[in-house]
Amino acid sequence: MLQTTTKTYSFEDYLNYRDPTDLKYELFNGELIAMPPASGLHDDYRYKCDRFPNFPRIKVNCCTNF
Repeated sequence: MLQTTTKTYSFEDYLNYRDPTDLKYELFNGELIAMPPASGLHDDYRYKCDRFPNFPRIKVNCCTNF
């Protein structure tokens, strides 16, 4: 039987982690989990924010339940 081991990352490891791809990761229970790419709506909003400095920004409290 082949048993695989998963590397456990500390928060400091996570901050220093560099990936050669464009993927973004989150740290959960010591494991790096690849996040899905941004949606088209998100990319559109980000483009408008970058291109038009006066475009209205949305401030979201990270603890708010939607």
